Amino acid sequence: MSILQMVKVWWCDVTTVEQAILMALADHARDDGTKVYPSVARTAWKVGASRATVQRVLRKFRSAGALIVVHDGGGRQATEYTLVLDALPKKPPLKKRDPPQAEAPQPEAGIPNADVAVTRQQPHGEAAGASEGGGSSLTAVRPQPSDNPSYIPYVNRPESGARAGRATPDGAPAHVRRSEREPDTEAEQLRKTRIYLEAMPGASDAELSRILSVPPAIIEQARRPHDATH
Repeated sequence: MSILQMVKVWWCDVTTVEQAILMALADHARDDGTKVYPSVARTAWKVGASRATVQRVLRKFRSAGALIVVHDGGGRQATEYTLVLDALPKKPPLKKRDPPQAEAPQPEAGIPNADVAVTRQQPHGEAAGASEGGGSSLTAVRPQPSDNPSYIPYVNRPESGARAGRATPDGAPAHVRRSEREPDTEAEQLRKTRIYLEAMPGASDAELSRILSVPPAIIEQARRPHDATH
């Protein structure tokens, strides 16, 4: 099974049935596309199609150059292919819509803002237990920061209890932010960039920089042939 070949299948501009058959073939391929020899019956079982449909699609891929016959089974055994997905047409890049501009909520008439507390104040010199007709008034008071030094907003509180000692998959404690961890080395950035370029040859430098968070120099180096970087 080749994850690299499966990722390339998503970029091929084919029908739904053809895409499912390509996925079944990539499930048997190596990363270079070789050693693809599932039987027609197994491929039809995987994709839920008839054998005639699978044979028709295989003939189409052979005519397009996406399947190269290495060994013809002649009907007695499975035919071995090499998968060449670059021979198939590619989908255009996905267009991302701009996020909608959120409008600031407007308070309804007669309703005070959420961060304003309404308190009842007694007129000067009136006892606290005065009756309702004593002329008390309502005053909006905006709360002030607490003078208690032990008060800490929730987002700034450190993890405690069972969550404090929990670690993330990379070994860092759960309360350590990702931005504070050890950054990837240049070799690791270069390796990840080359893997993405093999899977997404049409990706632009801006997309790679946004997805991988690598500098333009790493992307430029990854686009060169491997023997030219040594």
